[in-house]
Amino acid sequence: MDLLDRLLEHDRWGTATLLERSRGLTGDQLDQRFDIGHETILTTFNHIVYYTGFWTRVMTGEPAENERADRSVADLIDRHEREYAR
Repeated sequence: MDLLDRLLEHDRWGTATLLERSRGLTGDQLDQRFDIGHETILTTFNHIVYYTGFWTRVMTGEPAENERADRSVADLIDRHEREYAR
């Protein structure tokens, strides 16, 4: 396994772990505003998962999706698994 594979696997694992641990949060907790970054946990996860797929497509020469809508944690977990499988 080379360094890039290790870094990508760590990113996959770390994001998956955070998403799994967020399953039990309420809608209010997921949408609670913070004065940093993307302002909520849900919009931060949406950003992370969306750009995993976006940059994979850009680097492989595929058309990049322009869809970026807030999703449930379960939807984000599914999308995260699909994007990393690519």
